[in-house]
Amino acid sequence: MKSNHYCPKCKSFSYVRIHRGLFQKYILGVRQRYQCNDCNSTFTNKDIGNNTSLDFDDEKNSIVN
Repeated sequence: MKSNHYCPKCKSFSYVRIHRGLFQKYILGVRQRYQCNDCNSTFTNKDIGNNTSLDFDDEKNSIVN
């Protein structure tokens, strides 16, 4: 399967969405961010959109070479 939803820094598919509270969402207007579980970098949907598609193996959760 091809996907561009991976960490732009280390190319890991293991990342989580960072929780935003009500105040951050609606009053401050903080954009949605994600944090990589492998390299701890943070990135946005815009960063994911700039990624090129990579082959991804669903069963092994890794990049296919």
